Amino acid sequence: MHGHHMHFDSEEESTVGFYDRALMSRLMKFLAPHKYKFMLALILMLITATYTMITPYLQKVAIDDYIMPDKGLLLSTDLVFQNELDSGIISNNLRESFKSKKIKLSEKATISVEEAGSRWLITDSGRFHREKKYSVRREEDKLGIYTDGLLFSAGLPFLSDLDSKIFSDGLRRIFEENGITLSQNTSVSIRKGGERWLVVDGSERYLVKTEEGKLNVYNQGRLAGLVFVALLFMGVALLNVFVSFGRSYTLVWMGQNIIYDISVKLFSHIQTLSMKFFDRRETGKIISRLTNDVQALNEMLTRGVASLAVDLVSMLGIMAFMLYMNVKLSLASFTLVPALFAVALLFRTRGRAAFREVRKKVANVTAKLEEGISGVRVVKSFSREDTNIQRFDKTNEENLDANMQAVKVWSIYYPIIEVITSIGTCIVIWYGGVQIMGEYLTRGELVAFLAYVHRFYMPIRQITRVYTTMQSAMAASERIFEIMDTQPEVRESPSALELPLIVGKVEYENVSFAYEESEYVLHGISFTAEPGQTVAIVGPTGAGKSTIVGLLPRLYQLREGVITIDGYDINQVSLRSLRNQMGIVLQDSFLFSGTVRENIMYGKLDATEEEIIAAAEAVSAHRFISQLLNTYDTEVGERGTNLSVGQRQLVSFARALLADPRILILDEATSSVDAYTEMLIQNALEELLKNRTSFVIAHRLSTIVNADKLLVIDGGRIVETGTHAELLAQGGLYQKLYDMQFLSESVS
Repeated sequence: MHGHHMHFDSEEESTVGFYDRALMSRLMKFLAPHKYKFMLALILMLITATYTMITPYLQKVAIDDYIMPDKGLLLSTDLVFQNELDSGIISNNLRESFKSKKIKLSEKATISVEEAGSRWLITDSGRFHREKKYSVRREEDKLGIYTDGLLFSAGLPFLSDLDSKIFSDGLRRIFEENGITLSQNTSVSIRKGGERWLVVDGSERYLVKTEEGKLNVYNQGRLAGLVFVALLFMGVALLNVFVSFGRSYTLVWMGQNIIYDISVKLFSHIQTLSMKFFDRRETGKIISRLTNDVQALNEMLTRGVASLAVDLVSMLGIMAFMLYMNVKLSLASFTLVPALFAVALLFRTRGRAAFREVRKKVANVTAKLEEGISGVRVVKSFSREDTNIQRFDKTNEENLDANMQAVKVWSIYYPIIEVITSIGTCIVIWYGGVQIMGEYLTRGELVAFLAYVHRFYMPIRQITRVYTTMQSAMAASERIFEIMDTQPEVRESPSALELPLIVGKVEYENVSFAYEESEYVLHGISFTAEPGQTVAIVGPTGAGKSTIVGLLPRLYQLREGVITIDGYDINQVSLRSLRNQMGIVLQDSFLFSGTVRENIMYGKLDATEEEIIAAAEAVSAHRFISQLLNTYDTEVGERGTNLSVGQRQLVSFARALLADPRILILDEATSSVDAYTEMLIQNALEELLKNRTSFVIAHRLSTIVNADKLLVIDGGRIVETGTHAELLAQGGLYQKLYDMQFLSESVS
């Protein structure tokens, strides 16, 4: 239609950061209609985070309180011994307390202060027994004295009772003397005859073992409590299943609705943009904005936001639980956090650059696909399939290379993170083990710590991925809003009038126009088309013919001069009232996917069946439509590929004429029609052009010999004006064009 320079979008090189306040603020406006869904999603995410925090603690409770409780508690005593313990003295009163549990401390027993006023360790290495250690801990208003799990010792005479599964009165009395009262329902089960037995009293369980010539009794935990914790754990897990489903569904529902709103608004805005916008951009890249960039926003809304919120809450909660259980081990676990963040920040820059290149290459692939598919007929007509394949292969290879570069970055990043995480686990195992040995930490706390450390490092490992998602979304939103912020070059005046039903007088007054600044393609065009006149515009290729008629419906913004219709300046009337009274048929007839009927009705959506058929008959289209398999309900295919070129032109004529336009524009509309079809159209047009102001651009000069006025354009200027006969008589450019075409047709 005209020459122009292709513009490649600068937003491909977006340098927007991880978070842009202005962009996020604009995105939040799309979130506002779904704020209650968002609040629900946040609540569900907090519940999910709570599950992440609480389950390791439940494991700790199960182990410490029910599976392996503080079973080494020998006795509780008053705080009066605290000062003696701090001074490292074992008083006689303290020895008597041990004797009450049948434990005699030797003279070699020593006290070491592990934490003044809180923890002490008594070590006794007697002549006839191995070294024994007793941990003394301050617990609220008393001192608790613990050993290695042994509750008390009894004599071997009870061994035969246990093997016969008889819980004798003597054995019962031994338990009572050590502060344990058993019920009459107490039972004994043999684990290993003569060596190990399990005494069960309701939910209480005691392990009896033969060790060094005596029976030792150990606490084996409380089954009822363990069952309760297990059921609680299962209940929390099941609740989390439903909560996770609700969270995911709510986020996806919200994300999809926001994407729907953005897509509709973006597409609606694109429909309002002027032709200049489309002239300067590749179709594939515009499509990429509506698909790839919108999808990037969807990733952020459904994954990035959720992941970031859950991870942050989980990290803070896990840190609180860890510090509550053991400050020193927590601080040891946190020592690697700076290293993790340093690695994440290091790879952030590389990941951002790699991802930006991927986005750019994806847009190029989309553009090449659209171009290759749209131009498939040209490709096949010139047998250029191999050339097109090679070009697409090169573009696709660039896309592959960009993706592989991104994969390479992540392939290095994640193993490093795994190594750091493993080191963190090793620190917990080593230091936690040391603390267990020193009675600073329980077995259950160590198990919980290992679970917490894994869950604590996991969000940090995901930071770069979330960063990439957010960065992608910010870059995508920047490109989307760049289009939304693009204002139509052709705008209605705030005081635009509704153009009344026109008669059809058109005047161009000193009109000049340039597609690009100072590159004018029209110079001082002035002419008048009276109502009902047919004005033919002819001239060499690139002279500016299509530009002249393109300015009339305001497809482009007029730069200089004035165009009026019935005295109304077209810049001062609404676009809808202006274009509704025009019909345009272009050389490249575009048909939408759908039926023949739907394409004809595009000119008048409320047309009746009779009006549709009448329009088709007027342009000699009814005959071939009636011969189609489903007549007017026949699918035309994408761009009308199921119809011939001539048939598509006829349908385009019917579509334009159904609208009953006051002004009709035919831009090379008959150039693709065979001679027979052209004859049919000419016969129809003689009747249809009556009482309509018509502008006809024709490649075949024979089709416009009956025009009321001919404008000969050359170099963007009107060089000749008159009727067919008058222009031939002048012997100017028109006669040369006519003679050249007549000679060409005679030779052919």
